[in-house]
Parts: sequence; structure tokens; C-alpha cells
Amino acid sequence: MTLLATTALALSMLAASPTSQPASQSTAGAAETLAKEFADRLQRSRYMERGPARDVTLPGWEGFPLKRFTYSIKDRDGTEKSADVVMLNPSAEQIAIWIVNALTEVNGSYDPDNGRRVFKHILGQSGGQFPVAGVVYEDILPADGVNEIFCFRDGVTVEIDSVPHRGTAPLTPEHVEASIGGKVKRVFTYARVQSTSPKQWIANGGSPEVLGAEGKPTQRWLDEVRKAYQAAWKSPRNELLMAWVKANPK
Repeated sequence: MTLLATTALALSMLAASPTSQPASQSTAGAAETLAKEFADRLQRSRYMERGPARDVTLPGWEGFPLKRFTYSIKDRDGTEKSADVVMLNPSAEQIAIWIVNALTEVNGSYDPDNGRRVFKHILGQSGGQFPVAGVVYEDILPADGVNEIFCFRDGVTVEIDSVPHRGTAPLTPEHVEASIGGKVKRVFTYARVQSTSPKQWIANGGSPEVLGAEGKPTQRWLDEVRKAYQAAWKSPRNELLMAWVKANPK
């Protein structure tokens, strides 16, 4: 199913769902309005999509339209760094559908200002991007003009064997390939696109096995995020976003 067909199906499902909004602004209409407001900002935020891309298939993601991007960034001192990342990024329409559906279900009605709050949060957390595998360069620890290496699997930050976590030197070709297919050594906390935590997932009815005995995320967290995002890709309902909204309803 193409993304266009998925979006059309999701909009039709939303239009048929009950809502407490006035008849003049249906749930589907609210999602369309929200998507139009944020579409340009979403596109500008996706810096990793600006490089060359090719279709790829990864184990566990068969049948999904994955794209492998090669992109470059520059540090403040002019050092250029390149990386590869495989992504499955939702459209503005799909994100808006998920938001409106989640807020309506959690709060009993949809407030456009609340919808804007959640969309802005998503842009701030991930740029609306879902990295399936590879490296996301970010200048955050510390924010000093030098981009650090953060590997991802299934929308979650991980540490990969042989790839320097939070390293600042340019990646070698070996690092690039390991970032896509290398062994996961450690799983971190937040799931894209909205940065859902394992505790929020558990509170929403998810498996407690996403956390280990010491309260650290496990491999099960990657499995749960992967399954939930794949289900959301063809649905107006995103359980990962639902879990976040339940923890942050207003």
C-alpha cells in the first residue's frame, strides 16, 4: 500500500469515527487543517532527507518503503561529516491524523491548540523522522557546534558494536556499514517520532519486559517500538503517540 493510499484510507476511517467536535469541523477536517499548517515546517526539519536516497529492505521491515539516505553536515569549524541512515518517515497528513486521533481519544475532544502543541513537540524531538537504522548526527551533548554520532535501530537510540557512540570524528566506510547492520550493544530510552519512554509504554498497557531488572531498556523495547510503528504506518492510530499523549494530555 502506498503512503498516498494509506493516508486516504486513514482519513476516511477518521471521518467515520465518533467525535465531540461540532459537525462543521470533523476529525478528518481537523487533521487536514493541522497537516497544512505544519507541512512546510516538517519538510524543513528533515535535514537527513536532503542527500541521495535509494530504496532498501532490512530484516523485520519487509514490505515497508524504507529509504537509505546519505547526507552530510558541517561542524562549526567547517569539518564536514557524512553518514547513512535508513528511514520510514510519515507525511504531515499521517502525523496529523495520529495526533487528532490520540487527543480525541485521551481527552474526549480535539482542541486545535493542543494539536499544535503536540506537532511542535514532535518536530522538536525528531523533526518528524523515524530512523530505522544508521547514524543521526546531533549537536546536543554538549551543544558546542560539534556534531556527535548517535546510532539508531527501530526508532530508538542505541549503541552499536564498533561504532563510537557520541564520537565526533568523521565516520569511516566501515563505521557507516556497521551503523546499518552491526550488533546492538545497548538500548536507550526514547522512541521516535514523539520520544515515548518505556515507562509511558508500560502505563499504556505495553509489555513490562521493555525494561530489565535494573530499569534499563531491553532489546524487547526495540521489538515493541518496531511492531507499534509498523502497525501505525497503515492506521490512523499510533500506540506510541497514544502512550505519550496519555502522559502529556494537555
